[in-house]
Amino acid sequence: MLGPELHAFVEVGTKPDQLWFEPPAEPWPRFVRLWGSTPPDDVALFVVVASSYGRASQQAATSVDDVLADFPCVLPGGIGVVSAERAVMPSCCCGLEHWSEWRGVLSTGHSPWTGHDPAPLVEPRENVVEVWSDGGIGEKPSHETPIVFSRSDFGVAVETVAQDLRDFLQPLRTWLNVQAPHASATFVSEFTARFVRV
Repeated sequence: MLGPELHAFVEVGTKPDQLWFEPPAEPWPRFVRLWGSTPPDDVALFVVVASSYGRASQQAATSVDDVLADFPCVLPGGIGVVSAERAVMPSCCCGLEHWSEWRGVLSTGHSPWTGHDPAPLVEPRENVVEVWSDGGIGEKPSHETPIVFSRSDFGVAVETVAQDLRDFLQPLRTWLNVQAPHASATFVSEFTARFVRV
């Protein structure tokens, strides 16, 4: 890794009591990256989240058709900032649906919503963008050196996230073509409308 990067993530919770497919064996990672190289087991974990998070019934979907009838508008996760030394991940109450707020950082000078406890801070400066693990709501950590992007590299990194989400459609489609071929196109279309074309 030459410089810091931005990645799209979904946060994986606990295993629901029932699902419409057999999920990967536990233990599960806390986050799954969404991009063109997402492996099938991680795609399956994404589908676990899409099948169980924020549903009106508070119960995981029992079929792919059940998912499509109540497709999520929010998914836990968002943008993670990854450098060679460390990562600043999205926090509580941050969602993938907010990822496009990162596009406005350079023009508005405002940090996107990154969650709370901690509340990561994205701070544009004259020539750089600094990312802190906390400070979005309170004080920045005094003991920390931020992850630093040049302004131009930050802009490129945000557009790379947009491309990563478009590229994720292929492994998602491939997985769904095996697990739920009749619903694959509709599922991909619903995900695209809510989380890719924003």
